[in-house]
Amino acid sequence: MQDVKVVELAGGVAGAWCGRLLAQLGADVTLVEPPSGSPLRSRVPLLPGGESPWHHWLNGDKGSIVARSDAEADAVAADADVVICTVTGNEADGSVQARAERLRAQRPAQVFVALSPFGLTGPWRGLASSELTDWAAGGHLYLTGDADREPVQGGGPWPQYFTGSNAVIAIQTALFQAGLTGAGQLVDIGAMETMAASHQWTITTYTHHGYVKRRDGNRLAESYHPLAIYQCGDGWLQLACASAEQWEALCILTGCVELLAENDLLTPAGRYDRAAEIDAAISPWFARYQRTEAVAALQEVRIPASIVNDLPGLLDDEQLQARRFWSPVPALGPEARVPGPSIVLGARSPAPPTTAPELGTARPATAPGSGAGRPHTASESKGGRSGAGRPPLPPVDLRGVRVLEFSVAWAGPLAGRYLADLGADVIKVEHPTSRGLGVVPGGVAEGWSWGELPPAAVRNGTWPSTDPGERWFNRMGMYNKLQRNKRSLALDVKGPGGQELLHRLVEQADVVLNNYSPRGVLSLGIDHETLTAINPRVITVSMSGYGATGPMATHFSLGPILETHAGLASTTGYPDGGPLRIGVAFPDPAGGLLGTVATLAALWERERTGSGLPIDLSQLETLLPVTGDHVLTTSVSGKQPPRLGNRSATFAPQGVYRCGGDDQWLALTVRDDDEWAALVALVDDPVLKNAAFATTAGRHAAHDAIDDALTRWTSSTGKFEAMAALQSRGVAAMAVLTNADLVDGPQLRARDFIAVIESNDAGPQRLPGSPLHFSHREVPMGPAPTLGQHNREIARDLLGYDAATIARLEADGTLATTPPQ
Repeated sequence: MQDVKVVELAGGVAGAWCGRLLAQLGADVTLVEPPSGSPLRSRVPLLPGGESPWHHWLNGDKGSIVARSDAEADAVAADADVVICTVTGNEADGSVQARAERLRAQRPAQVFVALSPFGLTGPWRGLASSELTDWAAGGHLYLTGDADREPVQGGGPWPQYFTGSNAVIAIQTALFQAGLTGAGQLVDIGAMETMAASHQWTITTYTHHGYVKRRDGNRLAESYHPLAIYQCGDGWLQLACASAEQWEALCILTGCVELLAENDLLTPAGRYDRAAEIDAAISPWFARYQRTEAVAALQEVRIPASIVNDLPGLLDDEQLQARRFWSPVPALGPEARVPGPSIVLGARSPAPPTTAPELGTARPATAPGSGAGRPHTASESKGGRSGAGRPPLPPVDLRGVRVLEFSVAWAGPLAGRYLADLGADVIKVEHPTSRGLGVVPGGVAEGWSWGELPPAAVRNGTWPSTDPGERWFNRMGMYNKLQRNKRSLALDVKGPGGQELLHRLVEQADVVLNNYSPRGVLSLGIDHETLTAINPRVITVSMSGYGATGPMATHFSLGPILETHAGLASTTGYPDGGPLRIGVAFPDPAGGLLGTVATLAALWERERTGSGLPIDLSQLETLLPVTGDHVLTTSVSGKQPPRLGNRSATFAPQGVYRCGGDDQWLALTVRDDDEWAALVALVDDPVLKNAAFATTAGRHAAHDAIDDALTRWTSSTGKFEAMAALQSRGVAAMAVLTNADLVDGPQLRARDFIAVIESNDAGPQRLPGSPLHFSHREVPMGPAPTLGQHNREIARDLLGYDAATIARLEADGTLATTPPQ
């Protein structure tokens, strides 16, 4: 994206990551800072030399301009293709929209993106917020932690990264539209929605069953087991046993074959219901081995497993070293490292050095290129880019882009869904068995009532009211959530005529996207070399767990495996506990988001060069940007950062406090002394009136006593009442939202995020919508396809097959509309 001029108005992590990701893709990014500098320049904890790791990580490869007023900042922004603006508090009252209109009056094609906690509309716009409350508002905080303790946030401001990545997707889309029409627009991205959109089955569990999903430490609550962290002889290991084949292999490997005779352990949810018993049986096997030995044994029988990395171990990781992933930071010493570009367009080369600008200095003369790993000079990205003399934006019409999606699980389908939402013709090429085998008994589960946890036999299907129905394979809530706006081609590529049909389809494709293992890609014949021999302009996007190269390329993985491998669990959890995973499979949306960004970037590059190109995307590497500050600190100090739980290195008090009711909680951050005074006046507890607590340092020193006093107050009131009382005084407080709160609450409903979508065989269902809001573009909410719904349409209208040929393919089972019995 070298032909894009971006102005980032200094703000929080979301805007900084948005700008950083655009810079990694080759855009010319200028950070506009106040005279005191971006807040990230002084964000704690600081490195030994007084530098902030946040600045060196998130402001890398940008230029810097000092602006003393909004008018000066707008003068810089007036010539930009993209303006990134962080919106807080009262700025969501309409002034941002007016600012965007003023700038677009000078440059009509400009894209102005507003990043805020709750979006620019809805009853919660403008509420006070913090990084902790972002976790609470998005529904992830409630699901993370032990069932008998307070929920706990992730080990960093990771919702901000998801918000920034969503913003990049919207920016790319809006720039394509501007290239076609000459008109820019306002893009509205709220952190609450980006996190609500980053759940797997959390929301459908409520809309389809009425059940409030819970947390259960390192187990994947209510759903799958064994999918947890286990103690080995020298540390921790993460195991993910989901399928029947993996369960059988695990029982044999651990010497627990007697468990195979238990019929109620045949389903993943059935095993979760007896998780304690299973763990007691298999844990002795893990304790006998070193963790690398255990991982090797598990991977040998195709069970996804990984060690639980800490940050020093991550920096020495053989897979990341082999893929030359880490980017040096020369300004901070020879050992300083940050994550390199997660998106590489074309052949890989060592990640280029990262250089953050001095205050008021231009972008470095050398910086990351278009993502292909080659450096480019400032003149390459800036030459001829002033005013009307800049080259035109690429006129890519996403409605004319055809994507073949080969994917399973979550990350790949999510990338495909984003592309379908944005107008691409996404054809989901799925095997006839992709949605399951055999016959599932119909009828609502006996004895089940709305709001209860469904019985294990039907729990994982997320069928409406637990009723699979006769066409159960088209009624699954999880499937219908991820596949909207797509077409389905149920094709056995290895069946008679399957390869010919695939090749003819590739001839008319722009993108072939998959999240299979490299072994599976080669087996299906959808590798880049094979496909470009058929269609030289095709873009291939491979989203495997570890990437197509390196010693771990063949390892089996799922989201929780990558989370622990990436070191995220080592930074998450209670200060007095061990490593802890986020309550949902957090890496999958990270991979899906950057898979979408990569595809759009490749379409941009193809428009510039005329050629297709391969993208080898490692889902592990798409997750690592959220660790950038921790990685840099660890590489300089050699030490693992401390686990903070719900507390903050900057603010005090900050925590999650029990409220009245069953498992009800409030997330609270006091950001300055004035907010503290407002809180003390509201709570009226004598402990809080200690004069020593008037400063942040004093409150940090007495955090435990303050927490006790706050809990006395919150436990006597409801979470929404406490939230409203504190917010009315400007204090950042947020009820810790459940899935029920997300669906039934006022903000997402006002933003039309919970959409009623006709789901064919399932009828109209409430499902999560899109977190992307454009002022001049609609995001449709079409239904997910039934299995093979578009077989004949695609074969006849797109490929030119006659009726006899289609009938033969159907008779041979190469095309299907039902799973094999």
